[in-house]
Amino acid sequence: MDVLCLGELMIDFIAEEPGDLKQAMRFFRSAGGSAANVAAAVKKLGYLSAFIGKVGNDPFGDFLSEQIAAMGIDMTHLVRDPDRRTSIAFVALDENKIPDYYFFRKGSANINLKQEEIDEEFIRRGRILYFSSICLTDEPIRGTTSMIVETAQASGLDIVFDPNLRFDLWLSEEHLRNEILRMISSVSILKINIDEWRFLWGNPVHTDILFTLFKENPRLKLVALTMGCDGSILLNSEGDGIWFGSLTIPVVDTTGAGDSYGAALSVALLSSGGQTSDIESYGLFASAASELVVQKRGVIPALPSVAEVRMYLKENKRSRCIKKFSIGEQIELSSLLRKDSCPKERAGECK
Repeated sequence: MDVLCLGELMIDFIAEEPGDLKQAMRFFRSAGGSAANVAAAVKKLGYLSAFIGKVGNDPFGDFLSEQIAAMGIDMTHLVRDPDRRTSIAFVALDENKIPDYYFFRKGSANINLKQEEIDEEFIRRGRILYFSSICLTDEPIRGTTSMIVETAQASGLDIVFDPNLRFDLWLSEEHLRNEILRMISSVSILKINIDEWRFLWGNPVHTDILFTLFKENPRLKLVALTMGCDGSILLNSEGDGIWFGSLTIPVVDTTGAGDSYGAALSVALLSSGGQTSDIESYGLFASAASELVVQKRGVIPALPSVAEVRMYLKENKRSRCIKKFSIGEQIELSSLLRKDSCPKERAGECK
């Protein structure tokens, strides 16, 4: 199996009208959850994916099981809980097309995934393990996640971690921060957005601050920092970094942008045999996948195929500005984040 996606599969009730949840009157049902989104994106990009998690033995669980099967995702480790219900979330988009979530998850099937329900041999046969901090909120799923991560480490899998902050699922911000930092020390690839970075370590002033993660976490070999309309940065443990500017595109829905980026990054790693030297091609591929997703409503219906990503890259080959840098240069991050720092007529200077 190429990518094992551990975590949440839930029902998203998405508001039909823009605005806050208090005002929403009509919702449509969709399969949701970061791990499920990544599994679907990996499959759409031409690789095998499996979902590892738990839903209730209820109508919503039936719906989600059918959705997973229809997407071609391996569901042999989708466990059905006879006693607990499937998680649900209500979702609304604000004026910037950014989703606001309200979860009904406490005591759900999702957090009741137990170690004895995991086939360790199945984990050993994977190539990449992908999960987020939502797997760390409660027991028993927290202990089960730690066991799966240890098994993946011992078996040589690349482990991709997304902090994926959901503050209302945690007892305290301190607990959330401690669990994320504990897990970062155990993984090989970190996919993190700028708000998550600021929550953990404060505002990064220059690029050398980003490289300190590799010194503090020797297992890390690749860090992807996504910054929305300000683009993204990829760093490897050899001391190479690249900023990828974003293109001017019509944004319809940012839900799942990070998941599609992470899935595309995982596919790029698989295609290179796990090497991290060619971060330019990785960043371009992941940027294209996420930009295609935000131009459509929903997540799974918007996921692009590998052919669509390649066509998008070809069509926009000369439009994206990139800036390469190395450890020791101490480039001010603000110089990369200004949207006017790389006009098209100067794009050649940014290579």
